[in-house]
Amino acid sequence: MNNAQLLCSKLIGEPINTEKKVPFPLSEIVNTSLLAPGDIARVYTSSQADTDKDTVYIVGDNILVKKVIDCKIPTILDMIAKKSPLHYVPFVDLLNNDVNAIGRKKASISRAFDKLEIHEVLDGVMLMDGTNGTPNQEVTVTGDLYDTIMDMKHKISDYGTDFVLLVGSNVSDQIDTYDKENAESGGLTYNMHLKQMLAENQIQVIKVFSEVSIVESGDDESGGSNVSTFDSDSMVMIARRNDLVDGRPITLVRRQISAEIATAITGVQTTDPSERLLCTLAPLPDGNGSLELSVGCFAFGQYGLYISAYPAVCWADFS
Repeated sequence: MNNAQLLCSKLIGEPINTEKKVPFPLSEIVNTSLLAPGDIARVYTSSQADTDKDTVYIVGDNILVKKVIDCKIPTILDMIAKKSPLHYVPFVDLLNNDVNAIGRKKASISRAFDKLEIHEVLDGVMLMDGTNGTPNQEVTVTGDLYDTIMDMKHKISDYGTDFVLLVGSNVSDQIDTYDKENAESGGLTYNMHLKQMLAENQIQVIKVFSEVSIVESGDDESGGSNVSTFDSDSMVMIARRNDLVDGRPITLVRRQISAEIATAITGVQTTDPSERLLCTLAPLPDGNGSLELSVGCFAFGQYGLYISAYPAVCWADFS
């Protein structure tokens, strides 16, 4: 870790892992790609099957767009611009010798961006419900949790292996208590152990929780609404190793922000490129109608998202 990274670590209050490009659990389920400034994101056919054309689904704002591509004619991936609300760190906090306040605020904004990307990926998968021309990758719940997870595995097992099951908090709680709740029923004892089944089928379970602020309008901390990063009763299963495309079935493309662009926007000399711009503006009113001056912090970034192997992905609503 070089001196600049050490300085940032001290300001943020935690070590910086420069190898971890995307947040957990996205690091477990998506391919990642970096798009240079000014470049156009082109999606080429990557099928391992003997076909002339591939079908991919590009994830937009609450919509899936179907694109048919071949080896000669790629499709253009729309990059989505996202910004955080404008957050404030009052001058008085800095004058009270809390020099780490800005670093903590930026770290908080960066974590919120991580959760936003997780939210967009999982919501994109759950848009595949058979409506508006999308494939139906929803598994209808006809039994209990054990049966539903097995149905999800069977739906995608012909297309891949190495399964990851992402679950909301309510589903995670039911997995924890399943054996106890189903040990006896009607005077009969059942030997059905859900966690044992998950281990035997090599299904990795990841709990997705917390909330994220989605900014629809406005540019301050009151401009967004809090939503769950992932619905507490939902499940998404992905076969990471599949026979349809090279790599994983979902790809996240981030726009790289060059050092020159970051320096021009922030006015602070920057030497390293980044994938997310964290800006500081000063002085500003505190955003609450007060004239007390504050330091403003916000983040900006661009990313694109597409699903190239939809048969290797499914979801279920266990509400």
